[in-house]
Amino acid sequence: TNLTYVLRNLGCKQLVICGGLTDQCIESAVRDACDLGFLVTLVTDACYTETAERHDFALKAIKGFCRQRTAQQIVEELGEFEPVESEPLSVAAQCRYVRFEVTDINAKSTCKVVPSRHAG
Repeated sequence: TNLTYVLRNLGCKQLVICGGLTDQCIESAVRDACDLGFLVTLVTDACYTETAERHDFALKAIKGFCRQRTAQQIVEELGEFEPVESEPLSVAAQCRYVRFEVTDINAKSTCKVVPSRHAG
């Protein structure tokens, strides 16, 4: 997909990754993102796989590739930042958060970028 191109054009340098399967898709996504030069945080309690043993093993295997935090730790970290007032330069500059929806239908991957405006 063109996800890397979109992320770079939005000025993204850091990614927060979660989902399933920890020992397959998530592990690959973390490694790929690191190889592409992104700083990666993995939300450990927002990932899943077939068994707890496989989940724990995957977390250990990719520990050197990413920062690992729980969802609560991420929320606390985000709460530490003060809002920055500035003149918006583009739609991307007006967005506080960007949600990516990735679907895989018959081996055709599509990526939809959905800007979410920060309220407040």
